[in-house]
Amino acid sequence: MDQICFEVDFPHADTTYPHTLEVATRICTNAGLDDGEIYKFMRGNAIEAFGLHRFGITN
Repeated sequence: MDQICFEVDFPHADTTYPHTLEVATRICTNAGLDDGEIYKFMRGNAIEAFGLHRFGITN
């Protein structure tokens, strides 16, 4: 679970926008992810992978 991130290719027409939140919620629910796994998938892993802490991006 530490190596996967949810991505959004906005503003391209082939994205899930404007239903991205609903799609992400459905993915997490269908996969049976717990709160910690959802955080990693939706935010935490990207923060770690790209070193966003150095820009003040944390939780």
